[in-house]
Amino acid sequence: MEGQEEYGAGLAAALDAVPSDLLAADVAVIADTGNVRPGIPTLGLTLRGLAEVDVEVRTMDHPVHSGGFGGLAPDALLTLVRVLDSLLDEHGTVAVPGLVHEPWPSTDEIEVPGKAPGVPPLGAGSGRTSGERLYAAPALTVIGLDATPLVAAMNVVPPVARARISVRLAPTQDPIAAQNALVAHLEQQRPFGVPVAVTRRAVSGGVRTAADGPAARAARAALATAWGRASILQADGGSVPFAGALQRGPRPPEVLLFGVQDALSGLHGPDERVLLDELARGVRAEAELLGRLSPTRAAPATGRKE
Repeated sequence: MEGQEEYGAGLAAALDAVPSDLLAADVAVIADTGNVRPGIPTLGLTLRGLAEVDVEVRTMDHPVHSGGFGGLAPDALLTLVRVLDSLLDEHGTVAVPGLVHEPWPSTDEIEVPGKAPGVPPLGAGSGRTSGERLYAAPALTVIGLDATPLVAAMNVVPPVARARISVRLAPTQDPIAAQNALVAHLEQQRPFGVPVAVTRRAVSGGVRTAADGPAARAARAALATAWGRASILQADGGSVPFAGALQRGPRPPEVLLFGVQDALSGLHGPDERVLLDELARGVRAEAELLGRLSPTRAAPATGRKE
């Protein structure tokens, strides 16, 4: 089943209308993550949740000339920048009250990636480890901005600016409570006396899977068979709304997270790629897993001699 979460639609939003008994399952296989490196079979243990909002600052009904009114009329974009700046502390750590920072276990068994090529790391002085920042703490991103583009720049004071804010949440954080906390923080901001309007968007819960669960043990064995080497464990900082929605049921399934991406696959970028040999191993791993999870069944009687 394709969850279509990349553009905020699909199965996750529809699950609330489905009777819970139709969703009852022991195991959910989310083959949408990946390996730490090509050739290293990897089982994921966590996904972060997600909460999104749109924030709008409107200072005037229309733009005015920056020569005639600059210094008197409030600039909507600069006002919005003040709002956005309130969301992080000096180390780049999310500073919104009510968003959970979970403790991160100190273990050598869970792989934590090092510095990614071309990505300068945040938080050198925060006192938090890379694993905690990536997998157990909220992470805030401005994923969209409406303001005057450079090609349309002119000497006027802009009257309106908007931003879309996406927050990755600690795996066990209640996403609705997190969104409420984010909205409350934003609505308390009034830079230059200008009110802030907030519109709620999608939310989804996170996932935390036990490494020693029966399905997890079967998955590690299946991955090892397909790749021909022992599998390792990894947390994942991404979000899969469909997986989070499954956790809301009365008897949540054991969630297995693996796939055929890797750190250099360019995920969500214009040159995203998949290695065909990794894809073939992933297909074999899933077939091997289904065989290990399925009870042995006798062939039905047909009344014929075979």
